[in-house]
Amino acid sequence: MATLAALVGVAGLTISRERRAAIADEAVIESLNVRQATTDTLSLLKDAETGQRGFLLTKDESFLAPYAKGRRELRQQLEQLKRLVVSDTRQARIVYEIERLAGEKLDELAETVQAARDGHQDQAVDIVREGRGRRLMVALRGETGRLL
Repeated sequence: MATLAALVGVAGLTISRERRAAIADEAVIESLNVRQATTDTLSLLKDAETGQRGFLLTKDESFLAPYAKGRRELRQQLEQLKRLVVSDTRQARIVYEIERLAGEKLDELAETVQAARDGHQDQAVDIVREGRGRRLMVALRGETGRLL
């Protein structure tokens, strides 16, 4: 009888240990998914900015491909990031700030692209020189760093 009780106790400990390991594995996977989504979000923004800068320098519309991709895919990317952190209020607040800053960044990029397309190249370059886009990217890097 004592042997049966010992076996039941060992089985219980084993199940408990396996449950904790499964929970830890899920947490690691969730963390990796948040990291990837955050990196992908920042990458879309950096690529969009690179495309905008290439266009401003060359007036060649083909440079705008990564800009267009960023405008097209960023909303979906941010929605995925929000879904991943929905259960963590601190992270959700950070993602909200990332979303706000990303929207401002895309607006700044669109403003310069439109000015250049309208023949106001000097105005577009002045917007870049003013540094609002750079400050937004610094803030975005800071928020993504906090999230990670």
